[in-house]
Amino acid sequence: MTPIARAYAVTPAGRRVHYRRAGSGPPLVMLHASRGSSWGLEPLIAALAERRCVIALDSPGAGESEPLAEDQPAIADYAAALGETLDCLGLPHIDLYGTHTGAKIAIEFARKQPERVRRLVLDGLAIYTADEQAEMATHYTPSLAPEPDATHWVRAWAMLRNMHIFWPWFRRDRRSRIIADLPSPEALHGMFVDLLRAVPGYWRAYQAAFAYDGLAALRTLDLPVLLTASLGDPIAAHLARATDLPATCTVTAPTESLESKVAAIDAFLPLDGLGAAPPPPPVRSAVGVVRRDYVDTRVGQILMRRSGADGGRPLLLFHGSPGTSRSLEPLLVEMGRDRPTFTFDTPGLGDSAPPPKGSEIWDIAAIIGDAIDALGLDEFDIYGARTGSCLGIELAIARPQQVRRLIVDGPVLFTPEYAQWLIRSYLPEIVPHDSGAHLLLTWNFRRDQALFWPWFEHTKEGVLGRLAFTSDYEAAGLTGESLHRGFSDFMKSALTYHIPYRAGITYPARDRLPLVTQPVLLCTNEHDVFRPGLPEARQLTRNHEARIYPDPGPPEALSTTADLFRRFLADEPLPPLLGEV
Repeated sequence: MTPIARAYAVTPAGRRVHYRRAGSGPPLVMLHASRGSSWGLEPLIAALAERRCVIALDSPGAGESEPLAEDQPAIADYAAALGETLDCLGLPHIDLYGTHTGAKIAIEFARKQPERVRRLVLDGLAIYTADEQAEMATHYTPSLAPEPDATHWVRAWAMLRNMHIFWPWFRRDRRSRIIADLPSPEALHGMFVDLLRAVPGYWRAYQAAFAYDGLAALRTLDLPVLLTASLGDPIAAHLARATDLPATCTVTAPTESLESKVAAIDAFLPLDGLGAAPPPPPVRSAVGVVRRDYVDTRVGQILMRRSGADGGRPLLLFHGSPGTSRSLEPLLVEMGRDRPTFTFDTPGLGDSAPPPKGSEIWDIAAIIGDAIDALGLDEFDIYGARTGSCLGIELAIARPQQVRRLIVDGPVLFTPEYAQWLIRSYLPEIVPHDSGAHLLLTWNFRRDQALFWPWFEHTKEGVLGRLAFTSDYEAAGLTGESLHRGFSDFMKSALTYHIPYRAGITYPARDRLPLVTQPVLLCTNEHDVFRPGLPEARQLTRNHEARIYPDPGPPEALSTTADLFRRFLADEPLPPLLGEV
């Protein structure tokens, strides 16, 4: 199968679009079904890309694409957004595929801009009666607004699972049973992660699709159209409702396999007549905003966030485990006001490919080194938080001519014995279960990391150990929405998070810190659980200064902390802040 790459584009209006791309040749643009993303199309993408360039978009508000500005967008709004995206990608003429909601967006786009669509493939076009449309609009998209007790995820998992047991999922009776195998726990987990990306606004595309009369719009088209469906798709029965179609439309029997679907699409889409798709457009940095992109490494693609001006020495930022580079976005933007700034999802976390099992920090640093080389960075400064500081230390040792200055925020100084004790309980194995039981384990693991230290010590000592390092601002952040963001990011890599996390916990910082020759700023915020390690870190580090800065939560504290970092990176005298260590 043809390898699939992930990429980002930015529309002229600044909206972020995520997509998957594979193959070369004439462009076939693919639009996915609701509650999913282009991830769900990967088997079809890889197969069709054997003969053409396939570009599968995450629709606005789905996957990693930003939503539209409208609170209740219509299919026409999604179609207009598709046109903007195609303009951004340099695709004036395409073949177009859409499934379920994607099919309705495809029809509307072909209706509004017929000169841009050569041929149209509609896979699973829903054609509802008026009563069915009203029922779907009323019952299909219940609220999944985040709750602090995780009950919204229980509802979400149950809904997702029922989508493979009943049709429609909310009509739970004998006549509505789907006679098919339930997807594997791993497949359900992947679908759940896709749903997480769209919550809480997952309902918007669904409701737009329910309100759109796809059959009436299809009857107005004057271009070759192929109507098909998969045999196991409940919507396949709607093919019989596709009547009074233009002569340019062809309706096929439901396909029984991926191979038969690919054969039908390949036979319908000629390879000549469309020019080859151009290369993906580059993603440019800008001051005051965060841009996302992917960088190729030895293990696959890793996600990069970037911001900032063109001039000045670049700054690389590395986040702590088990979070993602999203946590560093405020600092990325603030530090990017006078220099280029970059941050990455650590391999094995967020949207980055995982390193091999058993990898150590130096192995992961080598992967990051691939990204640095791909970006063509000659020299740069580094900021690393907690386990991210381990990556910073290792890169400073491995690349002494490139790393000019290093900020170590929360040095990780566990003894080997403590580290081994910690990882025995600190890194629970997340194994998907079709009941969704693993979600409750994951939710409490992530939530308890903010309530106990260590998180698994559910004792008064564990409470006091965490309260000593919990600010009022952080405690106020334990809301449903805040937990949802962290939980969603974590679930993307729940099956691999333990690889980089273990590497950070067991990293021999006591042996490695003395090898750093560059100037180092040792620091923590006033409520960091790693603050007690600063005095020892000072003894281990050659050329350093040390500071404790204010709690980073309040917005006004960010500029204070950024000023500290800027002064250090410019080799200027440092402010006292909350004092030296």
